Parts: sequence; C-alpha cells; structure tokens
Amino acid sequence: MKLQPPITDDDIEALLSGHLSAARRRVVEDALDAQPDLRRRVEALRADQDALRAIGADLLAEPVPDRFLALLDADDDHVGRSARRRHGT
Repeated sequence: MKLQPPITDDDIEALLSGHLSAARRRVVEDALDAQPDLRRRVEALRADQDALRAIGADLLAEPVPDRFLALLDADDDHVGRSARRRHGT
C-alpha cells in the first residue's frame, strides 16, 4: 500500500467546497473513517459552513437598498468616463 501524504487543512477545505480530486477525496474519506477526531472536526466545520450559508441566503434574498444601487450606478458612470478618456473617445 502506498503511503499517502497527511490530511491537511487544504484537503479539508477542498472536501467541504467540493473541489477535492476524486483520488484525494477517497484518501481523505478513508482517513475520516479511521480517525474519529478528524471526522468530528470536519463535521463541525461542515455545520459551521451550513450555518454561514443559511445566514448568507437570508441576506441575498433581501433587495439591494436603492442607496447602494445609486452608488453602483455612479461608479459605473465614473469608470465609463475614465475609460473614454484613456481611449480618447
């Protein structure tokens, strides 16, 4: 059996975000099966991630206040003027 590199925080982050390669995912999942403390840590991080997503979902469901939209419009106007000046238009 080939010796695998240790499970890192990057592995855990990639596992939770769904960006871990299939091969590395199998290694991490085997480690979770063999190490209850690591599994509890990942489960706690997953619960935190889910809670933060729920908070974010509530915020994203709210309409953007008009004063913020006005700021974005003003910034777009400024960027457009700057680009026109740079390109001589």
